[in-house]
Amino acid sequence: MLVLTVQGKPRRATPVAPQPTPEEESAKRPSLRSAASLLRDRRFAPMLLAVGALALASVSDSLIYVGLQRRIDFEPAVFPLLFVITAVAFMALAIPAGRLADRVGRVPVLIGGHVLLFLVYGALMLPSLGYTELIVCLLALGAYFAATDGVTTAIAGALLPDELQASGIGILITVVSIGRLLSSLAFGALWFAIGLQQALVVFVALLALAILLATPLLLRAQREPLSE
Repeated sequence: MLVLTVQGKPRRATPVAPQPTPEEESAKRPSLRSAASLLRDRRFAPMLLAVGALALASVSDSLIYVGLQRRIDFEPAVFPLLFVITAVAFMALAIPAGRLADRVGRVPVLIGGHVLLFLVYGALMLPSLGYTELIVCLLALGAYFAATDGVTTAIAGALLPDELQASGIGILITVVSIGRLLSSLAFGALWFAIGLQQALVVFVALLALAILLATPLLLRAQREPLSE
């Protein structure tokens, strides 16, 4: 289906441009150096800093599931279902989240998705509500993923030059993955050292700081003119 139906490049009704010279084609050809230059791009670099900060303050879903299991003490057989319920919520909310981002803006939806993590952290910090707490956390996690994963890529796509779209998104995913890895290590170490509740308090503060940092950076990146 991808080969037969998906166009690699959008079809645009534009005048036929003159054929570039071999030297011009060589200058525009993607390379490791041109991809690395995105790290200094005045539009894309602030976004990398913003999403990196948000990733550092985001506790992984697996650790959240372990925290829920410790608090509610449900049967181990239920544990795999947590991933399924989160994925179903993600699937159900992905299209509405995308439509909302097109209507009100991508940055507000991305930030709003991270605000949902406060609901997850808060549910783990308050007195246990049993399976009600479990469902609230799973739905909030699914909504968080729906409001962040695709929207983040959409923001990056609007900032990147056409010839470096895939390279830039690869860099973006790498930054987010490294941030989430460091976040998991830090949260696990804090949980072991000071306990789950105190570790969550630290990450609530980190998430608030990350949102305060990321919001102006993302808005600034969108306002910057395209590089020549």
